[in-house]
Parts: sequence; structure tokens; C-alpha cells
Amino acid sequence: MLNPQRIQSHGKPEVTLTFTKKPLGIGLVPSTQLYGAWEVGHAPKEFPELEIGDVLLAVNENASVNRMDVSSFRAFIARLPCPLTITFRKPRLYGHCDSHTTATALFPQSFEYTQFMRGSTRHGRASALQWKQSLAHEDSKTKLPAKGYSSIGDIVYTFKSKAIGIEFAPSTRLYGSLEIESIDSKDVEAILHPGDVLLALNDSVAAKWTHSDLEHHLQTTTAPFKMTFRNPRLHLQYLRRHFEAPNLASTSVSRAMFPATNEYKKLQSTGPEVASRNEWHTAHAKLRQNNWLAYYDKSVILKKNHVHILSAALPPHVQCSNWKLLFTTQSHGFNMTTFYHRTQDKGPTIVAIKDSTGQVFGAFSPSSLRHTRQVYGNGRTFVFKHSTIYSWSGIDTNFIYGGPNRSIIWGGGTSGLALCLELDEGRGFTQPCLTFDSPPLTEPPEFECWAVEVWGFEGLKV
Repeated sequence: MLNPQRIQSHGKPEVTLTFTKKPLGIGLVPSTQLYGAWEVGHAPKEFPELEIGDVLLAVNENASVNRMDVSSFRAFIARLPCPLTITFRKPRLYGHCDSHTTATALFPQSFEYTQFMRGSTRHGRASALQWKQSLAHEDSKTKLPAKGYSSIGDIVYTFKSKAIGIEFAPSTRLYGSLEIESIDSKDVEAILHPGDVLLALNDSVAAKWTHSDLEHHLQTTTAPFKMTFRNPRLHLQYLRRHFEAPNLASTSVSRAMFPATNEYKKLQSTGPEVASRNEWHTAHAKLRQNNWLAYYDKSVILKKNHVHILSAALPPHVQCSNWKLLFTTQSHGFNMTTFYHRTQDKGPTIVAIKDSTGQVFGAFSPSSLRHTRQVYGNGRTFVFKHSTIYSWSGIDTNFIYGGPNRSIIWGGGTSGLALCLELDEGRGFTQPCLTFDSPPLTEPPEFECWAVEVWGFEGLKV
């Protein structure tokens, strides 16, 4: 079925394959990465170059495939004669843009980003090696530099000549476009460190400079001159010390809201009356009147207006994909193990919740849901209530993570959690949240689940 010619070897962040026969035998699903619309969901075992999760970049060097919906892309592939070439990028080598470390990657290769680019300035892109070096600097166990650095991690170094002895590379940091790759001068090496980000040259801000901008300014600047750098490890330490919320964003808050005591359970008996789950068949009968159910699986939570509003807020590459019901408490029960099992490696999802008082709310996750205390997701994550969408504020990056008692949490920061769901207990709570600049999604903020659904998006086979 497949007969790709190997064009690039293992270890490369990108691989281009030539296919001589159709069907190609590849399954594609909506991508969780910022720089692509489709990624591999099924790869033939006989071709180890292609792995699940590899992101499709171009077909016959045509990158417009990332702007096509399912039907357009299928028709595009059908029209192309064989042989055809397809280029894939390996996030494992290039850098995960849906991970917490690079959630706000400086220059994501996405068509959403490029349409906002101004002017003709072309910034260099950090290579796969540069990403690895940046992560190595972060994970380094060596003692943090201190000599000459300010409390926020900045340092000003005076160069007496234009032979500064520093090699620069594209930075992976949001606050600068160039960082030190290597140092040839022993005097400079005693003060500065690889990974330090260039901020300024004398009084000129250098945070958005390209290599050519830096060369131009160095040529027109007379020695001696001053350059300001920022050490990412020291700066991150400063941010955590002064702005990171204490460990209340998951464990402590969740346990405070839901103490595992008999007194708490007795108090719950005076709360809102929980609707009987036997009413689902009645809800189904009513929802059959909604036109959208002719195209999608039946929902006991979402109505036609919900679907229209949520669809408009989705990333462009999944807006035209068919919705697929992955999990529903009606069929699968209030069980977190089943929840994660049925959503594992399914790509972007919408979690829709209806509480015992009839309020509808939930969250969109741009990457596959998983139980981990580490933060994942990216700036495409959002929460919603009824007809209102709360997108990423750009301030806090606690997108999605696991909490105590196998709960799942969206949002964090100093103000509170946007949404905490304890599915095993059929309950949760919501608070004002800095991540999405959102108010509580329900009133009162503690809720009892009437039903929970997880919706994914269908891929395609080519």
C-alpha cells in the first residue's frame, strides 16, 4: 500500500516522504500543536520514520493544507497524482508547543499567527537543537549564577571593543529574540552564560531584533558600549518567588472546598435537589428536535445554540470537523478512570457539564486530556458558561492539570481555579480565574453534576 522513499533520516525534526500509491494508509486527526492543523493518528508499522503525533506541514511543498477543512483536504489529495511528497514535523524533536514550557512559543508557524504579522521583518526560528539547549539550561542542576545579576536576573556588561566574542542564536523566550549560544572570550565567560537573552544595547531595546538588526547596531555603535542580558533561570526564580500562587491552586483549595468528612456530606443533603438520572430519556426526546443532532451524536447537555457558539470559538483547523461523542456519564458512569481511558490520545476535546440546577458550562482543551500534575495545554484553551466564551487572558499559563482525588482542573493563578471537576464524586466547583479572566461559571460556585460529556473531533484517512 505504501512505498515511501526515505528522504531524511532518523533524528531530524522534519521528515519528507514520497508516496507512489493511493490510498496512502495514513490516519490524520486534528493537531494539538500550534504550528499545524493535522497530525498522524495512525502510522503503518513498516515505516518507522512516521510516528503517531507527527504534524503534517505540507503536501508537495504546499502549506495551504493547514487551512483546509476535512472535505477540502480530502478532495485536494484525491486530485493529486502520484507520486506525491508529504512533509511532517516531529514535535518530540522540534519542541512541543502544547507543553507548559513552550505554551507561548515565540514564533509559532501557524496561519493564525502569520495573518497578524506586520511588515517584512523575518526573524530567525530557533532550531531543534536550540530548543534542547534551552530546556537543558532550565533543567541544569548547576548553581544559579549570581555575580553581577540583579534580583530579576538582569545584568549590564560593558564591552570595550566591538569584538565581543559572543555567538547569538534565535531565542525561545517571549521577552527576547536573540540569546547567547556560545562565548569565546574568557573575560565575558566569567560573567555571562549561554542562554542569557539579549534585552538592550545601550539605551536601545533589543528584544525584537534579528541578527541583521544586531549587526547593524554594532557597526554604528562606538566602543565602549553596554549590553543588557537576562538570565532565564534567575528570572524564572524571581517570578516564582514574587508572583506564583502558593500551592493552593489544586490540592489545598480542592480539599478545602470538598473536605472528606461526614459533616460535609450531611451539609450536602440540604443543597439543591439533584435531578434524577432517569430523566435522560426525556431529555433525549426533546433534543431530537435540534437540527444539529441529525449530523452529530445525541447530547443531553448541548443545544443548537451552544454548538454554534462553541464552533465559532474553536481553532480554525477543527471548526469544520465532525463532532464525536467520546464519553458521557449516561453510558459510562461517573468514573474518572473511564473518562481518561476514552479521551486518551484523542486530540482536542470539549468537556460539557450540566449541573443539577440546569446550568451548562465546561471547557475546551486543545490537546489530549491526561491525568498528570504537570500543566499542559496552550493559549487556545478556553472555558465557557451558557453562551459566553472566556479565552486565555495571556497573563497566567496554568491551562490544564490534574488535582487531588483524580480531579481535573482548568485554570489557576492567584485568584482561583476556573473549573475543578471531581467526576468520581459527581461534583466540582468554580472560582474567578486569572488564566481566562473569568468569573465563577456557576451560581453557587459548588455544583453537583447532572451529566458530563466529552466531545472530540473526527479525523480522516488518506
